[in-house]
Amino acid sequence: SFLGVDLGAGGMKVAELQNEKGRARLVTYGFTERPPGAEPLNMVDTQKETAELLKKIVQKAKATTMRCIAGLPIASVFSAVISVPKTGEKDLKEAVLVQAKKLIPVPLEEMVIDYKEIAGIKSGMMQKAQPKDQSKDQKDQKKKDEPKTVQVLLTGAARAMVQKYVNVFKLAGLELDSLETETFALIRALIGKDRATTMIVDMGAVRTNIIIVENGIPY
Repeated sequence: SFLGVDLGAGGMKVAELQNEKGRARLVTYGFTERPPGAEPLNMVDTQKETAELLKKIVQKAKATTMRCIAGLPIASVFSAVISVPKTGEKDLKEAVLVQAKKLIPVPLEEMVIDYKEIAGIKSGMMQKAQPKDQSKDQKDQKKKDEPKTVQVLLTGAARAMVQKYVNVFKLAGLELDSLETETFALIRALIGKDRATTMIVDMGAVRTNIIIVENGIPY
């Protein structure tokens, strides 16, 4: 079992899901609502009060696990699909960081950066199986035709923001297993393995998020 936790501008939501033969089963849930215009806008800015409230909701919901996965609000996370030279893993990381410095307007030392190579997802499914025995010319041509760059999904969040979330869960006596962007949670929950181009519209209490997803990747 895991607790999914959403700390939103309109309130807090907690849901416990259990893995039952590969399918998610809802065990229990709880929520609290906030009045319009409540301050602060982001609940993690009042860490002690938010932790106490989270602890109370988990107890009232009679959750059976303390392991949590929480989402970072989309507005607080930088996300972009970038192209970098096709190299080894070590050089790829360096290339990603170079691009990140150009795109992110704050020092990278103040950010938690994550990246995922997504090259080949689109074209790989369409490629036909190649015969095992190929001539030298065919192999040379294939090597020549290989793309010189790869696409990478780059995400980044302020280190100070991430630390606030970590502190809230620690104060609430909960085990934070994973902290990710709401985008990926929405894709898993609403789109799943569907590879069609899809628009997700998430209307919240304060803002509306619009996400274009293709092949499971938020562009």
